Amino acid sequence: MVTFKARENVKAMFTSDYTVDYKVTLSKIPVGTVLFDVYATESPTKTCKKLIGTITTTSTITPSLFGDEQLFFQHPDFHYDLDMHPEWTNYTPVWHTFGSKDAKSQEVKCPFAK
Repeated sequence: MVTFKARENVKAMFTSDYTVDYKVTLSKIPVGTVLFDVYATESPTKTCKKLIGTITTTSTITPSLFGDEQLFFQHPDFHYDLDMHPEWTNYTPVWHTFGSKDAKSQEVKCPFAK
């Protein structure tokens, strides 16, 4: 399992009331800024996270039509992992948008999922 933890100095750049377009904020991040620390754990049941790297800007951040409309990172839905490892269910965060408390029966596990 991989966890991305945003650096506090980067998080502080964004407004909590969303009054500033995030693309404007992103464009102000200097080259060489560490955005995230990247941690790995063997499984959701393990508590020991090991720092395995960082995500750092190597150029200015600019919006692009390709990035907005075509760039896509596909991964299987996590419920397939839960089918193979049901012991992970109690360690899996679920957004209860439709009232159910069962992680595998959620219509939407993430508020940003389509």
